[in-house]
Amino acid sequence: MVPAHLRALETRSSFRTSSVGRTPILLAVLLTAIVLVAAVWTHLALKAEVERQVGSELHAVVETATRAAHGFYDTTERMANLVATAPMVQTAVGQDQGSLASAVAPLLDAAGAAGFVLVDAGCRVLVSGGEAPPVGQSLDPEACPAGEALRRGGPRAGLPLRVGSKIEIVALAPVRGSPLLLGITIPAQQLSEPLLAARGGTTGETYAVDRAGRMQTSSRFPHHLRRAGLLGPDVEDSSLVLEIRDPGFDTSEGVRPETLRRDQPLTRAAAALAAGRDGESLEPYRDYRGIEVVGAWRWFAERGLGVITEIDAAEAFAPMGALRRVFSLLVALLVLTGVAVAFGLAVVGRARLRAARAERRAQKLGSYVIERQLGGGAMGEVFLARHALLRRPTALKLMRADRAAPEAAERFEREVQVTATLTHPNTIAIYDYGRSEAGEFYYAMEYLDGIDLEQLVTRSGPVVDALAIHILRQVCGSLAEAHGAGLVHRDIKPANIFLCRRGGMRDVVKVLDFGLVRAAGDRQATRASVILGTPENMAPELFESSSNASPASDIYALGCTGYHLVTGEAVFGAGSVAELCNAHLSKSPVPPSEKLGRPVDPMLERTLLSCLAKEPSQRPRSAREVAALLARSALASAWKPEADEPARAQSR
Repeated sequence: MVPAHLRALETRSSFRTSSVGRTPILLAVLLTAIVLVAAVWTHLALKAEVERQVGSELHAVVETATRAAHGFYDTTERMANLVATAPMVQTAVGQDQGSLASAVAPLLDAAGAAGFVLVDAGCRVLVSGGEAPPVGQSLDPEACPAGEALRRGGPRAGLPLRVGSKIEIVALAPVRGSPLLLGITIPAQQLSEPLLAARGGTTGETYAVDRAGRMQTSSRFPHHLRRAGLLGPDVEDSSLVLEIRDPGFDTSEGVRPETLRRDQPLTRAAAALAAGRDGESLEPYRDYRGIEVVGAWRWFAERGLGVITEIDAAEAFAPMGALRRVFSLLVALLVLTGVAVAFGLAVVGRARLRAARAERRAQKLGSYVIERQLGGGAMGEVFLARHALLRRPTALKLMRADRAAPEAAERFEREVQVTATLTHPNTIAIYDYGRSEAGEFYYAMEYLDGIDLEQLVTRSGPVVDALAIHILRQVCGSLAEAHGAGLVHRDIKPANIFLCRRGGMRDVVKVLDFGLVRAAGDRQATRASVILGTPENMAPELFESSSNASPASDIYALGCTGYHLVTGEAVFGAGSVAELCNAHLSKSPVPPSEKLGRPVDPMLERTLLSCLAKEPSQRPRSAREVAALLARSALASAWKPEADEPARAQSR
């Protein structure tokens, strides 16, 4: 293969040899169709992704709110049962009101209750104290589930009810040996607060409703409700007041509908809950303020209560608005594309000679003639080339044009300069460095005929312990020189370690890609907030800040590499960056022998696990110390490269 810019020039040359008289309109139509199809596909793909993310967020919020509501009711019922079954309370039930109040009082604070009631099976209040319904009042069965508590023989909490200016929730429990029930009253705000906190975005809201569609907890938007006349100026809480109905238009700016509230239909979410159905809607619908929202809802049949979470559709699908603007711009660009194509065809003859000269220049960089592409990485593409005079095969690394930002160029140049100062035989050698006539960075390094460790393990599986020790000791030599010069590699991994044949010697290691290297203690080379390196091999301290890079973090990465060599797997399985971060920070690695189900050389295993210590201070102090530990193994001299040679199928 040839460089990308060479392929582009070849394409232009082929195009020039075709008939210039081809109809420009046909080509313009073809290009327009391609761009339109790509734009439509992009639009649909982004729309599906946005909807997936919005749906996932709604699901997470409504599930969190559901658990919070369940937790509130479970806790409240346990408290009610503890109060009702307290011996002193049971003794006082048959006595006068003052005795019962005295017995209950010390328990109310512990239960977080505002008051208490003693009711009969028909929910008529016989005794009350604190913030509780007055004596003689008969309570609604939905708010006072006495019958259900008696049938169950256990505590039961009802829906919120108004007690004077307060809104309370009554939790009842049967009194042993009596047909009566003792209840505690809990401020409904304790149910509202976790629901108000569970919301998505800046416009999200979560609230509870009953089967009739009446709000049971506080609204997040009382100012909107007052403007629309749905909440009186003296009413502080929307609980038990507001019905979740669709006014037909946005009332948040104070415009009031002519239709009476009771004649308006329930919102999509409230109507579904009235029918006892869970669900969600990514198709916008109007909420009780008349604002278009998307939402999710869950129904608790045993409580007669539903939870709704919603977020303004405008916020949820804000990326789609930007996409529509881009799409409109693309259509406009299509017209310009057609004009540009026609113009390009008109001047193509004049460009023929210029393109031919560019082709000849592109195939040569400095003193090197490019033969074919070997591969590519994060920083650039690698080509097999030969020096024009020496004819020596060389690996030529060319910085990609799309990586030509000042920071990337600085890192590319630093890789060359740093690597060129290292002379250890297990570090790849740099021959030359420069820029092409087009201003592209490149450098020439020794050409390696072999295979990297990642490919070796992928093709052949875990290596034998003796070979692993042989390889790791060579890597330690390369790192020891770099660390001694005050340099940290920061990206030690199997793909950056090459196993090759040099000077008639087999199984020679070369450490590659010093593109992320920096001086130890240099906190200006990379922003601390940017993660550089490979997460599967990153030391725990690097997830906290890239400025924590040190020889100890290279040793941790070396331990990850050795673990991969011995077991054929990464220390921690593949996953998101967050999952890998959590694993490296908190999980202990499974010993290689345990993972393989067979013995592993004890000194090799002990050395790898010590390199993988979470705390840098608990790892070997240097690469030389790691090499010394490996040298103590009984297998340190067991590997004989002349006797065997791992499969090698790729050059670099």
